[in-house]
Amino acid sequence: MLLNFTLVYLQECAPPHLRGLCMNIVTIWITIGSTVGMVILNATAGIMSRKLYQILLYVCLRAPVILVLTLPFLPESPRWLLHHGQAEASMRSLSFFRKGTFDDLAVQEEFEEMKAIATREAETTKDWRLMLELFRGHNLRRTIVCVGTCTANAGVGAVFVLGFGTCFFEVAKVSDPFKWTIITNCIGLIGMLLTWFIVTRVGRRVMIFIGSGMCTICMLIMAAIYTPTGALEKKGNDATLIILISTYIFGFNFGLTPYAYMVIGELPAQNLRAYTMGLSIAVSFVFAWLSSFTTPYYINPTELNWGPKFGHVWFVSGLIVCIFIYFALPELRDRSLEEIVEMFRKRVPTRQFSTYVCVEADEAKSRAVFNRDVAEKQAAAGRGFEHTE
Repeated sequence: MLLNFTLVYLQECAPPHLRGLCMNIVTIWITIGSTVGMVILNATAGIMSRKLYQILLYVCLRAPVILVLTLPFLPESPRWLLHHGQAEASMRSLSFFRKGTFDDLAVQEEFEEMKAIATREAETTKDWRLMLELFRGHNLRRTIVCVGTCTANAGVGAVFVLGFGTCFFEVAKVSDPFKWTIITNCIGLIGMLLTWFIVTRVGRRVMIFIGSGMCTICMLIMAAIYTPTGALEKKGNDATLIILISTYIFGFNFGLTPYAYMVIGELPAQNLRAYTMGLSIAVSFVFAWLSSFTTPYYINPTELNWGPKFGHVWFVSGLIVCIFIYFALPELRDRSLEEIVEMFRKRVPTRQFSTYVCVEADEAKSRAVFNRDVAEKQAAAGRGFEHTE
């Protein structure tokens, strides 16, 4: 629940050009948290007393305590307020998030865009039947793209590498396998930090495709190298395994996971955003669980004993992911959520998203300018009346 609604809240509050950076910060903190957890686990592994679990629990308590103390000071999402008939509160919330970086006209233009979408969606049902809209008309296309993009995290074999990397290191007789797992995770963190410099410059579609491609190629190389019997025990293959897993995690964190979370929040209709993101994350978790449940049967010496040869399966799966991303995922960089809604409603082809000119957004900006001019004239007339009096 925390992950889903955090992403929804940030997507609805962040300005278009910073939306990707906000999503990136979320995924970076998740990776930092998991890395810190690994380091603490490694440092406390020798403790054979109650202090072991107490240390871990006390460390985990800090983040939720900070959230509980700070969240009451943040306003509700302006788009949520608007879709629930609280226009004035919505405008105050939007002004809060844009204060100091946007002038009054820019805020009014964005608010007019939001109102146009809210008015159109006001006629839709507001009970549980709203979920059925996920599978109707142009919303079905958005649902498919969101679920497919989010499931790409599991589709490229993330659970296979991230969950069983330590096992591979141990089989390859790498000294201190868990420490190498921490190192490869840190390399992935470096890849995620690098996205700070490109997230506002390079499109989501390109980066997700690059990340999926890197993961897929690493799976193919891993499977090809370790297919011969006894290959894991050959001298020098431990270094090869470390490089492959490091490259995989770098590509996964650099180009796939942060952008996937961006897309599933940007694509849905306003009144379906929480439903779509919840469904997408749930399906992704189901596939991740399925991978975790079945992988041991493929790699354990007492079962099929495929080991890294299991990468053949994930290569095919990753190839399907790459094809899906290339043909189905549109480019959304620097687009407002309302512009994205308009393009899907008008069934704009995937390749034309980056160049399409949104008419409704221009109309909203014209209304904002008109309203400002009227307000200025009324204010000027009022001052003239007071002077005459």
